[in-house]
Amino acid sequence: MYTTSRCSSTRYHRPWCDDLGMFGGDPVRRDIAVAKWKGYDPCSHCFDVDTSEGACLLTGEDVDRIRRSLMCGATCGELADRYGVSETTVNNHARRALEFTYEQGPATDPVEYDGGSWTTRSQR
Repeated sequence: MYTTSRCSSTRYHRPWCDDLGMFGGDPVRRDIAVAKWKGYDPCSHCFDVDTSEGACLLTGEDVDRIRRSLMCGATCGELADRYGVSETTVNNHARRALEFTYEQGPATDPVEYDGGSWTTRSQR
């Protein structure tokens, strides 16, 4: 696990987490037990997407609902609160920005934000 060296954030991250690069400074490698002992919490971005068991916290049905809700005007923030995940997780699942493993995959096409509204990828 890694923490940031220049930020007052008390989160620990997986090595591939995009959030590590956003804070600046070199990531500090830490044993997860030490990070927890020092009071660090898991990053909501990299730990929502891929739990320690390698599965998603969201189901394929959840992702279908999220994609349809975004098309109807809901925001990532509203949906993140509803499903108990980060806005980044909602956005990643909606756009299929990363590969996810679901028990049963979503039936709704991925969506993209074009600056004014969400549209399905198949319409572009």
